[in-house]
Order: sequence, then C-alpha cells, then structure tokens
Amino acid sequence: MIYLKYGFCENDNVSQHNAAKQIRNYLLYTAFGISDADSAVSADDGGKPYIKGFDVDFSVAHAENAAVAAACGKGVRIEGVVCIDKDVSKIGVDIEWRDRPVSSETIARISEKKFSAREREYVAAGTGGEKQRFLEIWTKKESIVKATGQGLQAIGTSDSFGCDFKFLETRHIMIGDKTYIVSIAAL
Repeated sequence: MIYLKYGFCENDNVSQHNAAKQIRNYLLYTAFGISDADSAVSADDGGKPYIKGFDVDFSVAHAENAAVAAACGKGVRIEGVVCIDKDVSKIGVDIEWRDRPVSSETIARISEKKFSAREREYVAAGTGGEKQRFLEIWTKKESIVKATGQGLQAIGTSDSFGCDFKFLETRHIMIGDKTYIVSIAAL
C-alpha cells in the first residue's frame, strides 16, 4: 500500500523539516506501528533513509508552506490519508509550489541539461503553462531518484516518460491557500 499525507507549515527550513518529520512519524506509527521512528531511521551508503528492522520505505519533501510524506509497505488503511492499493517496496515523493518563481531562462537551461528530449517536448508544448509543466517533470524526476536511492546527482539520467515504475503519479493539491504539485514514484 502507498500512503501519502501532507500538511501546512511555516515557510522556513526548520518548520518545513519538522513538519515533514512529524507527518512521516504519523504515517509510520499509524500504518505500521513504528512508535519511535526517529531512532529507527538510518541511511544506506547512498544516503537514502530507511527503517531498521521493518519492511517499510518512506520519503519526505517540503516547499514553501507545505510538507509531504509518503510511505509504502504492508500496513493498515488510515482515514484522512491518501491510501493507494499498490504492492511496492520503494517510494519517493517531491513537492513544489505551483507558482514558484522560475524564469524562462532557468527552465530552458535546466531542461537542456537535465531533461530527456521527450520531457523537453512536454515542457515546450504547454501554451502558457511552461512553468507548471517544468515543475511537474522536475517533481517526477526528483521522486524517481528518491525512490531508487540514486540522489539528486542522477536527476539528469532519470526519464519520467521512460522509467519502469509500478506507480508514477503527479497531483495538484491545495494546502492552505496555495496549490502544490506533488509527484510520487514507487518501485
């Protein structure tokens, strides 16, 4: 099962980090009975976090006034949490504020360096929505490298159109008075 929960937070690194951690801990405790997630979390050699002794994977992200956590494993359905019936073992999540200021020059530069030809075509096809399509691809790519454990250095080699994932989805969600783009990737 895939679990997704998000929440509002203040727009500073400490508040965002703490909110993401609280949401992660809520998911891990409520779905899987992991009561002391902070002491159970370790990182593998590549830096991907995992839970010692549990067949559970999780990922967190934050942007502006929002934090999000995703988890997967054999847990119980939770009311008030997005639960998706998919049997997956690795998960990644990313979030971006839909109205994040990104210049056309930045979009072009990053797209040329980090996006596949098909991803660049998708971004360019968006009449008036170039920035939104760019952020959709970026969140997909970041969720993919989080799921695989490759880290951000591999974002240029991931392809959101050519990947072999059991689950890859982008949603637009309201948190407070802002719309966010959230992508989840799961193996």
